[in-house]
Amino acid sequence: MLCDSGFEAGDGPCFELYQNNGMEHPEGKWLVDICIPLKEKV
Repeated sequence: MLCDSGFEAGDGPCFELYQNNGMEHPEGKWLVDICIPLKEKV
């Protein structure tokens, strides 16, 4: 968990990387990476 990692959310933008097209997946699932900038807690 982020709370216990020694890091916190950074100041940069968050973004999503879609690894597939859910409309083409047999179960209609989307595979997504959610990217959040991090910085060390002070």
